[in-house]
Amino acid sequence: MIKGIIDMLKISEFVGVSENIEIAKGKHELKDTIKDIWKQAFRELKVKRNGRKKGN
Repeated sequence: MIKGIIDMLKISEFVGVSENIEIAKGKHELKDTIKDIWKQAFRELKVKRNGRKKGN
């Protein structure tokens, strides 16, 4: 079951769906490369711009 959830999270970005998904995708992870930092910042920007979807 857990493997299925992890595989599902890898398939798509799921940006702004829920706070739990953002945490699972690495919201609080400390990044060590510029590329990873850029991806995380871009993801946070998308969430702020689009907001959270209601009902999820």
